[in-house]
Amino acid sequence: PPETPPEQQQQQPHNGAGERTGRRRPGAEAFASWEECESSELEVCKKRLAEHLALLPGLRDCTGEAPELLEGCLSDSQGAILVFESEVERRVEELFPQEIFSVGPELTNIVNEGYLVLDIRPAAAQPHAQDAIERLARCWWALAQGTTRWATLVFVAVPAGGLEEDHESSFAELYKEEVLRAPAPLIFAAQRCTASGTSAASGASGGEGNLGGHVRGAKVAAAGAHRTAAKQKAPLQDEEEELVRDISDFLREQPHEVQELASNFAQRFNTSVRANPHSPYSPEGKNDGSFKKWLLARGFVSGGIYENNKSRFSLPPGGVPSSAPADGDAEGPSPRTVLLPPTSDAPPP
Repeated sequence: PPETPPEQQQQQPHNGAGERTGRRRPGAEAFASWEECESSELEVCKKRLAEHLALLPGLRDCTGEAPELLEGCLSDSQGAILVFESEVERRVEELFPQEIFSVGPELTNIVNEGYLVLDIRPAAAQPHAQDAIERLARCWWALAQGTTRWATLVFVAVPAGGLEEDHESSFAELYKEEVLRAPAPLIFAAQRCTASGTSAASGASGGEGNLGGHVRGAKVAAAGAHRTAAKQKAPLQDEEEELVRDISDFLREQPHEVQELASNFAQRFNTSVRANPHSPYSPEGKNDGSFKKWLLARGFVSGGIYENNKSRFSLPPGGVPSSAPADGDAEGPSPRTVLLPPTSDAPPP
């Protein structure tokens, strides 16, 4: 068929520089008009994100090496950069605490081994996303020139007041528009708005602010990890009992999704349970469901499946047995119970 004359072709919108910006979504003007956050909010989000990533097994913080790894890519005055190196594959949602919304590759939802480069920006509007992708592309090229490892690129937005739930679908659509511009796997993430209408990053930097149970769980996990490291000569059985107590503390106030428990405690499960030669769980296992099976075996209660494969765990009335069979003894020692405060649903044990 004959070509459509240029004057009759549907023109796509572009920015002031004449660059194509793709089709506009309904309501995109309001979405793109979000104000930028304060620099203090961006720094709090950066700190929280770095703390969360540092607790994940197999991730190494190499942000201090960024000037050498990403030579010539850090002159942009907007936003901040974090760089981590991962030795294992992991799911996209594991990378972020619950107060951060994320959208990534739909087919795999997996982040490969290699470098993870995060560009944190003060707003979620399309120009900020495009600028971040351009800098992330330069970072990818610098890594490709100096290393042989894969790289995953992440745009993290911290809009003023946080990302409202009604705008999450618009943010996901923006990801679909921009993902093809990236030279490597790309993830979008944004700081969520809290129930009070403020950004979750606007809490006091010295405390938990409005970050909720995930940060508290990360602190419990980190404290337990330090205690475990200080007692390297203690039997693995004692370490397992300590892990049970810490998970009980974490679940004391409310149930939590199994993926959140895994992000906080799976590393200790591997070292104290999988590593036990008398454990029924394979030390070579990887994403084999052993952590969930162990939670059930130790008395934690699953609330059932929702959203295809998610489930929440909670404490049963009266506490959780904190002793398990050891050294192949089928009966094991007499069970000991972690006692919890009485609730209206159950009498005191």
